[in-house]
Amino acid sequence: MEIDYSELSRQRKALYEKLLDNSKMLLKYLDEVEEDSAKNLSHFLKLQSVWNICTRDINKLDQTLREHAPDLDAEDEEWRMDTLREIDTNLEELRIGLNTSAKLTGSDMLNVNNQRKVLNAYFGTQRNDQIPLYLDEKK
Repeated sequence: MEIDYSELSRQRKALYEKLLDNSKMLLKYLDEVEEDSAKNLSHFLKLQSVWNICTRDINKLDQTLREHAPDLDAEDEEWRMDTLREIDTNLEELRIGLNTSAKLTGSDMLNVNNQRKVLNAYFGTQRNDQIPLYLDEKK
Protein backbone atom coordinates (compact mmCIF):
# COMPACT_ATOMS: atom_id res chain seq x y z
CA MET A 1 0.00 0.00 0.00
CA GLU A 2 1.44 3.33 -1.11
CA ILE A 3 1.24 6.22 1.34
CA ASP A 4 0.53 9.65 -0.10
CA TYR A 5 2.90 11.81 1.93
CA SER A 6 1.72 15.06 0.38
CA GLU A 7 -1.79 14.22 1.63
CA LEU A 8 -0.38 13.54 5.09
CA SER A 9 1.38 16.89 4.95
CA ARG A 10 -1.91 18.61 4.04
CA GLN A 11 -3.65 16.83 6.91
CA ARG A 12 -0.94 17.95 9.32
CA LYS A 13 -1.25 21.52 8.07
CA ALA A 14 -5.02 21.39 8.62
CA LEU A 15 -4.46 20.10 12.15
CA TYR A 16 -2.05 22.94 12.91
CA GLU A 17 -4.68 25.39 11.64
CA LYS A 18 -7.26 23.71 13.86
CA LEU A 19 -4.88 24.01 16.80
CA LEU A 20 -4.38 27.70 16.07
CA ASP A 21 -8.14 28.24 15.88
CA ASN A 22 -8.55 26.35 19.13
CA SER A 23 -6.03 28.60 20.89
CA LYS A 24 -7.94 31.64 19.63
CA MET A 25 -11.21 30.15 20.88
CA LEU A 26 -9.64 29.53 24.30
CA LEU A 27 -8.65 33.20 24.47
CA LYS A 28 -12.16 34.22 23.45
CA TYR A 29 -13.61 31.89 26.08
CA LEU A 30 -11.47 33.52 28.76
CA ASP A 31 -13.05 36.88 27.93
CA GLU A 32 -16.58 35.42 28.03
CA VAL A 33 -16.27 33.18 31.10
CA GLU A 34 -17.15 35.99 33.51
CA GLU A 35 -20.31 36.85 31.60
CA ASP A 36 -21.63 33.33 31.21
CA SER A 37 -20.87 31.31 34.31
CA ALA A 38 -23.89 29.05 33.69
CA LYS A 39 -21.87 27.03 31.18
CA ASN A 40 -19.47 26.29 34.00
CA LEU A 41 -16.37 24.79 32.46
CA SER A 42 -18.02 22.48 29.94
CA HIS A 43 -17.08 24.65 26.94
CA PHE A 44 -13.50 24.94 28.18
CA LEU A 45 -13.30 21.17 28.64
CA LYS A 46 -14.59 20.61 25.10
CA LEU A 47 -11.93 22.95 23.74
CA GLN A 48 -9.31 21.17 25.81
CA SER A 49 -10.46 17.82 24.45
CA VAL A 50 -10.16 19.09 20.86
CA TRP A 51 -6.68 20.40 21.72
CA ASN A 52 -5.59 17.00 23.03
CA ILE A 53 -6.92 15.16 19.98
CA CYS A 54 -5.20 17.59 17.58
CA THR A 55 -1.85 17.38 19.32
CA ARG A 56 -2.01 13.59 19.41
CA ASP A 57 -2.82 13.42 15.68
CA ILE A 58 -0.12 15.96 14.83
CA ASN A 59 2.46 13.92 16.73
CA LYS A 60 1.52 10.78 14.79
CA LEU A 61 1.72 12.58 11.44
CA ASP A 62 4.99 14.29 12.39
CA GLN A 63 6.56 10.97 13.25
CA THR A 64 5.40 9.35 10.01
CA LEU A 65 6.57 12.24 7.85
CA ARG A 66 9.96 12.50 9.57
CA GLU A 67 10.60 8.80 9.11
CA HIS A 68 9.42 8.41 5.52
CA ALA A 69 9.50 11.85 3.90
CA PRO A 70 12.07 14.09 5.62
CA ASP A 71 12.37 16.38 2.58
CA LEU A 72 8.62 17.06 2.63
CA ASP A 73 8.81 17.66 6.36
CA ALA A 74 11.52 20.30 5.86
CA GLU A 75 9.44 22.19 3.27
CA ASP A 76 6.76 23.01 5.82
CA GLU A 77 9.19 23.97 8.56
CA GLU A 78 8.95 27.77 8.18
CA TRP A 79 5.17 27.80 7.98
CA ARG A 80 4.93 25.42 10.94
CA MET A 81 7.27 27.53 13.07
CA ASP A 82 5.25 30.68 12.35
CA THR A 83 2.04 28.90 13.30
CA LEU A 84 3.58 27.51 16.47
CA ARG A 85 4.81 30.97 17.47
CA GLU A 86 1.31 32.35 17.07
CA ILE A 87 -0.14 29.47 19.09
CA ASP A 88 2.51 30.05 21.77
CA THR A 89 1.59 33.74 21.95
CA ASN A 90 -2.08 32.85 22.38
CA LEU A 91 -1.27 30.31 25.09
CA GLU A 92 0.90 32.84 26.94
CA GLU A 93 -1.98 35.35 26.91
CA LEU A 94 -4.28 32.59 28.14
CA ARG A 95 -1.88 31.70 30.96
CA ILE A 96 -1.65 35.34 32.05
CA GLY A 97 -5.43 35.70 31.91
CA LEU A 98 -5.98 32.55 33.97
CA ASN A 99 -3.43 33.67 36.57
CA THR A 100 -5.13 37.06 36.84
CA SER A 101 -8.53 35.41 37.14
CA ALA A 102 -7.26 33.08 39.85
CA LYS A 103 -5.81 36.00 41.82
CA LEU A 104 -9.06 37.95 41.56
CA THR A 105 -11.06 34.92 42.65
CA GLY A 106 -8.76 34.43 45.63
CA SER A 107 -9.16 38.07 46.59
CA ASP A 108 -12.95 37.80 46.29
CA MET A 109 -12.95 34.70 48.48
CA LEU A 110 -10.89 36.48 51.12
CA ASN A 111 -13.33 39.41 51.11
CA VAL A 112 -16.31 37.06 51.50
CA ASN A 113 -14.59 35.29 54.38
CA ASN A 114 -13.91 38.62 56.11
CA GLN A 115 -17.53 39.70 55.64
CA ARG A 116 -18.73 36.40 57.08
CA LYS A 117 -16.55 36.92 60.16
CA VAL A 118 -17.92 40.44 60.64
CA LEU A 119 -21.51 39.23 60.32
CA ASN A 120 -20.86 36.47 62.81
CA ALA A 121 -19.17 38.84 65.26
CA TYR A 122 -21.98 41.41 65.22
CA PHE A 123 -25.05 39.31 64.60
CA GLY A 124 -24.06 35.83 65.75
CA THR A 125 -25.21 34.19 62.53
CA GLN A 126 -23.53 30.90 63.40
CA ARG A 127 -25.03 30.67 66.90
CA ASN A 128 -28.55 29.33 66.81
CA ASP A 129 -29.22 29.15 70.54
CA GLN A 130 -28.21 32.67 71.56
CA ILE A 131 -29.65 36.08 70.86
CA PRO A 132 -27.05 38.84 70.59
CA LEU A 133 -27.58 41.52 73.21
CA TYR A 134 -25.55 44.69 73.26
CA LEU A 135 -25.76 47.19 76.08
CA ASP A 136 -24.78 50.79 75.73
CA GLU A 137 -22.98 51.66 78.97
CA LYS A 138 -23.53 55.40 78.53
CA LYS A 139 -27.28 55.16 79.12
